Amino acid sequence: MKATFEYYDVDQAIKILQKIKKSDKKGKKRRIIISTIDFDKEIEVRKTATPDEGCVLVKNAKTIVFNDDQFIPHMELYSILQDIDDIRRCGIMHDIILCSG
Repeated sequence: MKATFEYYDVDQAIKILQKIKKSDKKGKKRRIIISTIDFDKEIEVRKTATPDEGCVLVKNAKTIVFNDDQFIPHMELYSILQDIDDIRRCGIMHDIILCSG
């Protein structure tokens, strides 16, 4: 299995989150999982959230990396500009797990 990492812009990332939101069935709200890591303060927090909450984080991100993993697709949102080939452990990263069901 090979993971595919690529840069996304805000519109591409929001489109994915809106697609999850639209997949709501019979009143069951789809959720995403957000793992927030503050590399500078060495703090990690996980929570479930709505796709709309994810959109707010996307709009504030300086770098958006999408991993189209076949089992666990996710977006990494960085508070600083990052190079995919040399991710620095500084600032804040929100890792959004895109739940499908």
